[in-house]
Amino acid sequence: MNTALTLSPTTPAADAGAHAAHGLAGLAQRIGSRLVAWSRAAEQRHVAAQREHREVLAELHRRRVEAARLRDEMRTSVYLTHTF
Repeated sequence: MNTALTLSPTTPAADAGAHAAHGLAGLAQRIGSRLVAWSRAAEQRHVAAQREHREVLAELHRRRVEAARLRDEMRTSVYLTHTF
C-alpha cells in the first residue's frame, strides 16, 4: 500500500514544513511553560511544608523547655519541703 503526502497547490512544500515546525515549537513552549509552573508550585508546597515543620518543631521545643523548667521547680519544691 502506497501512502503519499499531498499538499494544496497554493501551499509550497517548504511553507508546510515551516508551519509544522511552528506548531511543534508552540507545543514545546506550552509544555515547557506548564513544567515551569508545576515546578514553581511544587517548590512553594515544599517551602510551606518546611515552614509548618519548623513551626511544629519550635512548639515542641517550647513545650520541652517549659516541662524542664517545671520539673526543676518541682525538684526544688520537694527538696525544700524535705529539708525543713
